[in-house]
Amino acid sequence: MTWASPGLALIVAACVVPPLILLYFLKLRRREVSIPSTLLWMQSVQDLQANAPFQRLRMNLLLFLQLLALCLMLLALAQPQWAGVTTSSSRTVLLIDRSGSMTARDVEPTRLAEAKRQAVEYVKNIRTGGLFSRGGQAEQVMIISFAQEARVQCPFTSSQAELTEAIESIGPTHERTSLARALELARAYTINTDPETDKPIGPPATLIVFSDGQIRDLSDLVTRDTVLYRPIGDEAALGNVGIVEFGADRAPTNLSEIVVYARIANYRMTPALVDVLFSVGDQLVGSKRIEVPAAYQEDPRQDTGAEGPAESDDAEADAPIQPGGAALTLRPGMTGVEFPLVQARGVTIGVSLDLDDVLKADNQAFVVVPQAKRLRVGLVDAKSFFIPTAVEGVPFVEVVEMIPAPRFQEMMTTDRGQPDTYDMMIVDNVALPAQLPAGRYLIFSSYEGLDGFEASTEEKPDGAQVWDEQHPVSHWVNFNPLYVHSYHPMSVPTEAHVLVDGAFGPLLVEYVHGGAHCLILPFEFLKSNWMLDENMLKFVQNAVNYLGHSGQMVVSEPYEPGETVVARLPRDATDIAMRLVSQAEDEGGAGAGAGRKVLTPIDPAMTTYRAERAGLYALSFRQSDEEEEQTRYIAVNMGSDLESNVRPSPTLRIGTDETRTVRGEDGLQKKPLWPWLLLAALAVITVEWWVYSRRAFI
Repeated sequence: MTWASPGLALIVAACVVPPLILLYFLKLRRREVSIPSTLLWMQSVQDLQANAPFQRLRMNLLLFLQLLALCLMLLALAQPQWAGVTTSSSRTVLLIDRSGSMTARDVEPTRLAEAKRQAVEYVKNIRTGGLFSRGGQAEQVMIISFAQEARVQCPFTSSQAELTEAIESIGPTHERTSLARALELARAYTINTDPETDKPIGPPATLIVFSDGQIRDLSDLVTRDTVLYRPIGDEAALGNVGIVEFGADRAPTNLSEIVVYARIANYRMTPALVDVLFSVGDQLVGSKRIEVPAAYQEDPRQDTGAEGPAESDDAEADAPIQPGGAALTLRPGMTGVEFPLVQARGVTIGVSLDLDDVLKADNQAFVVVPQAKRLRVGLVDAKSFFIPTAVEGVPFVEVVEMIPAPRFQEMMTTDRGQPDTYDMMIVDNVALPAQLPAGRYLIFSSYEGLDGFEASTEEKPDGAQVWDEQHPVSHWVNFNPLYVHSYHPMSVPTEAHVLVDGAFGPLLVEYVHGGAHCLILPFEFLKSNWMLDENMLKFVQNAVNYLGHSGQMVVSEPYEPGETVVARLPRDATDIAMRLVSQAEDEGGAGAGAGRKVLTPIDPAMTTYRAERAGLYALSFRQSDEEEEQTRYIAVNMGSDLESNVRPSPTLRIGTDETRTVRGEDGLQKKPLWPWLLLAALAVITVEWWVYSRRAFI
């Protein structure tokens, strides 16, 4: 509580209160009464004998009531004000940030909960209209929540119950933060223009942003509205460590393995020692302990010409850091970590950080390894039964189809490409066109027609001399025993990659040109010793796997929170449901009940869903001809550098303009209490008059 004019009230009190008391000292009212003797009225005798002023001031109800009324009027004259959260505008828009960084727990229980609490406190103190309401008009308030998208939680109203209910209904997300859409919504509801003059009608609304300031598009925004910023979060809280990137790829030296990689960011000013855990499904398969370098501060106005942390003193380390216009920018320390896994299909791979920090949502991430693609292989005029035998033994090969040479040549000239029914083709000594159509080919002794390839006129025997041991087709293959009895050595174009080289020329070449991906061997299979060598089987299997799965993603691309998930399901799919089965416990143990959270589709006809929270989702459905329920998994990872940086911004700069920051009672309007004090004084005066009128005088 504050006082607008306490000095004036004290001066008036000094001038009024003493005379009132003095009047009671001097007042002595008597009536002449005829009595036989003064012995019958001893009190009158005492009054005549007692002349001291304080003897005359006795307990008097009228004096007490008059002093009380005077004190109330003097307090009203001092103009006491109660700190409220009202604004000078008759319309106010509360913008509440519900992005990923607002799930941080540096304030209990989360930043979003604290923002909602402050918003509810604002609503409780809005002007509701009436005699003693400043301006006499009720304040209209709108609630907008925003993250990557914005939504109107409650249109303009002065109903405190409706506003409070709308605020409490705001749920957390792990999305990125964008203020642009929220400002567009606010303008659409607050700006009314005159169609004749095209000028705004009525006073503009006041916007109050409840956020931690981690907003990515601040520098791109322009606003003419009055914007107040309510910073949420503890600036002294310890920084965050999180996963900002997670994925997987095939091991370059072993097709049967995949390498899981993660990038860890440290926003603390000290190095962080972190245990990184890897899991397949529900099983923990490995862990690594890494040290992530400390974050550092960078001045964007100075070009150091080098990456990495710059030297800074302790004063700079404590300087405020804020996105969207701060003098200093916080750059996280980064470390990458890899973990090899035996390639599996139809499983989920997860990575998590074993540490306790303020933000849980970025401490885990998932990728989904889809079911293996069943390959369809076409054999073109295979002259040896060893090749079909080797291909049929390759895992994931579903169909091996024999293609006659005339049909193949017709496909090359008429169809201009291998049909979609084949994932790759094996060509055994069949003439090729100058340019192969798009496709994947394993070619034996059929290279003479290709552009850039030339064959020697002289036949020579040859054997493998050197080979690329790191290439996927060389895995577990020993080319040293390979011996070719007779072949025409070839010269290859410069863009070709020689995988196995002999004494007289290449014996295995990889050639990619115009959409055609080829592995070319310049000799006939039957003119080599590979017919009786197990290395031949290994090579054919590696080549089919390498070419057949070429271009296929090792893992399904994970989504980001806020993206629309499109479920591509069979046409006869029924009982479709998508639920969140694994997530971080970031708000009141929300992760414990994740398995019961079922998403409502955006468009039931399209089976599209909006995944607002990071985690692993299960999409279940049934087909009409199958009784068993099928399940597909979808990964949604936070992976946002800005959201992982949970250090709150003390100020908010929109474009080139810095907004007004308000904390607690600072900068907010005061609610005057003097009307209520005058009302109380009037009530006391009324009581005093009633007592005076009923008093009996003798």
